[in-house]
Amino acid sequence: MEKKFAVTMLSCLSVCANLFAQTGKEWDQPSITNVNREQAHTVSIPVETEPDVTKNDMTTSPYYQSLDGTWNFLWVKTPTLARETYCTKDYNDASWSNIDVPSSWQVYGLHHKKSWDKPLYCNVAYPFSFNESTYSVMADRPNWFMYNSNMPNPVGTYRRKFTIPSTWAGRDIYVRFNGVSHGYYLWINGHRIGYSEDSYLPSEFNNNINTFWHTEYWGTEPTCPHTLVVDMVKTYLVTHFTYTARTDGNSNGMVKEYEVYLSKDGKSWGTPVVSGEFKNTTSMQVAALKEPTSGRYLKFALPSRKWGGRAWTSASEIGIQATADVTAIDAVPADQASLLAYNNTYYTLQGVRVQHPTHGIYIHAGKKIVK
Repeated sequence: MEKKFAVTMLSCLSVCANLFAQTGKEWDQPSITNVNREQAHTVSIPVETEPDVTKNDMTTSPYYQSLDGTWNFLWVKTPTLARETYCTKDYNDASWSNIDVPSSWQVYGLHHKKSWDKPLYCNVAYPFSFNESTYSVMADRPNWFMYNSNMPNPVGTYRRKFTIPSTWAGRDIYVRFNGVSHGYYLWINGHRIGYSEDSYLPSEFNNNINTFWHTEYWGTEPTCPHTLVVDMVKTYLVTHFTYTARTDGNSNGMVKEYEVYLSKDGKSWGTPVVSGEFKNTTSMQVAALKEPTSGRYLKFALPSRKWGGRAWTSASEIGIQATADVTAIDAVPADQASLLAYNNTYYTLQGVRVQHPTHGIYIHAGKKIVK
């Protein structure tokens, strides 16, 4: 299986603290530190046989592949010059520079006579500037910075083509970055997978496109409307809803018309807080509520029309962007979260139990309850 990587990194970011839906602006939002990143854990690489464990060398595992080496690289001096088209699967990057990974682009550029931003040493000061009112990191740089307001927040885009071994078929595949100094977005085969920041902390993403939700289609086809109800455990102030269609090359069940409802008791739903039509695309799509609305229960309703033409509904990822104190979420015991994931009262697709209900549901306001 061939994969094409694109990683876009920004050179300086403030430290932030929450998980939200992808908007492409996370790098300048102080409340967000990651999107779709896996929970931090020790390195865990499977091995082929029990005796292989004693080797204590993960690089010998047939399920390990290093992406270190030469990548294609494009530097721009400000985020407005970084284009999403650079991350499309078939973008022609033949004219880009080469860069060693791992390395620091500032040091690499200095050694190779590039006109990129130079290495910046800070003792007690932050290596970035920010607006004290909005906390935006696009504030003017002080004169002592090695790069100034002529290059207010440089962005580097890295691209690499690689092939997944056929023996990995059917397995969950994770990509792990063991240390990145900047905030960055990860794209794989033209799809934006997620975002991460926190200086040099390891970060990991899952790119399993084979897990998705689907209404019953064998033997019977539940008629529309189809509904998916999520219990968020506590009341949140919801601002956005996101939908990502299945990305396995099959359009069956891709949502077109949609309605989103919020309820405090799971019984009284009222009118939709947002409705419309999603495009026929596998990229994540965002539906912004007209105004922030509170609720504990969210209902994703599909009235009728689907892009595939059949009376089916499918979804790879559902996202809820909300703001609230997340202590109640963090306090949910693991066993209770598991019960919520498997209880049809909270997770239904037209009353049909989903085969893999622990994939695809995110609460973007702190801890990810289930995936």
